[in-house]
Amino acid sequence: MAEHPLLRDLPPPARREVEAALDRVEVARGACLYRQGEPAWAVWWLASGRVRLERRRGGRVRPVGLALPGDLVGEGSLVGEAHYLETARVAEDGVAWRLSREDYEGLAVRWPLLRLNLLRVLSGKLRERMEELEWCSFASLQGRLAAYLVRLCEREGRAELPLSHRALACLARTSRESATRGLRRLARRGLLRQRYGRVEVLQPERLSDLVGLEG
Repeated sequence: MAEHPLLRDLPPPARREVEAALDRVEVARGACLYRQGEPAWAVWWLASGRVRLERRRGGRVRPVGLALPGDLVGEGSLVGEAHYLETARVAEDGVAWRLSREDYEGLAVRWPLLRLNLLRVLSGKLRERMEELEWCSFASLQGRLAAYLVRLCEREGRAELPLSHRALACLARTSRESATRGLRRLARRGLLRQRYGRVEVLQPERLSDLVGLEG
């Protein structure tokens, strides 16, 4: 937890207070951290595993994001949202650290830098969402898949990713079948290699070129 941006530049006493306020939660596949419409009372920091974010509208459930290790989930609870705007469903077993809004407010009064760090985290997520909107508006399906693969490689610092087609489809806002077809096309071009539950990026520079990530 000490490496998380939420704790950046906090003095040791503040770090110890934050860490003492955290609850360690083992999360199992299929369980929900929270459901859409429930009172927003806590935020989760995902240490391991994956969490799929879903939103229900008009009787239909659609994926709206995928949280990976290092991500905050439910952070709207810390900035005044009364209810959660989506359901956070565990897609892969893992561990999360939970901080209640009440504890956060008390900590932020004593350590104002905590609020600034939260704003930095939210700003980074907003920047990512703007990039995703651009990809969805202007990039082909292969371009969107390529963009997320490059981002994940950069985040995790490795070329081989433990990533299912369903998870990548969730990120790229498409169906699993379409994601599978898109990945096969990228594999035929020699840009990646697939194994069960894993994708290995072979040529990140060429993947970046598909969506102009370097420009």
